[in-house]
Amino acid sequence: MIPPTPSPIVGAVSETSRSWVGANNLATFTRKHKSPVGTTFSFTLNESASVTFAFAFAQKVAGRKVKGKCVAKTAKNRKKPSCKRSLRASSSPSSATRV
Repeated sequence: MIPPTPSPIVGAVSETSRSWVGANNLATFTRKHKSPVGTTFSFTLNESASVTFAFAFAQKVAGRKVKGKCVAKTAKNRKKPSCKRSLRASSSPSSATRV
């Protein structure tokens, strides 16, 4: 019987920008600070391996506070306090390989 091989260990994970916009949004020059276009993720592996990332992006949309939760706007709750809620906008898989 062959013993199972241990999974690679991921370490020293970092990214250059904590908040950023996708590449399909064009960069603009303004005085107001904007999030950079894209970011770089870096990490180390203890052995050669293939790694697959899956990112899920959320879009902030307007909502209404009802019973302590932020819910979608309806005619019934239109006079409740406003709030921002997260909606899943898209997901994007990508992969990397350490040789």
